[in-house]
Amino acid sequence: MANRYLEQFQLSFEKYLCTIYGEFSIGSSGAVTAGTVKGGGVSAVVKESADGQYSITLEDYWGKLVDFDAQIVDSAVSQIAKIQILEDPATLQTDFKADKTFKIQCLSIESDATPQLIAANPASGDQIKFKIVVRNSLEGKFD
Repeated sequence: MANRYLEQFQLSFEKYLCTIYGEFSIGSSGAVTAGTVKGGGVSAVVKESADGQYSITLEDYWGKLVDFDAQIVDSAVSQIAKIQILEDPATLQTDFKADKTFKIQCLSIESDATPQLIAANPASGDQIKFKIVVRNSLEGKFD
């Protein structure tokens, strides 16, 4: 569990929640631009080999990944329509507790004729801002 002095508390049915805010910028071919990963509690963001896929690693071990939300920041309309967690729901929490890491996937709409989501790299110069909510306890009333 994280052993830091965390500044605030939250009123919630879940105990010991912590919110982590982070961001990173995109370079060519969807790569993470060096020196742009920011956020207290964020250790690393690594581009995986698949289009639009990134691994986010936190600095501390946490009892549960409660929530994740992300958005693209761009000076024009982005092709990315959604950013999802790309993990097996059956093992997400066990894996996250073990290695502090989870994958995300950026998705865009294939075409007007084929309106399905496909894996895609964000444009060079885009920024991804994200919020992660974690629980700093192994005990969960609702697990």
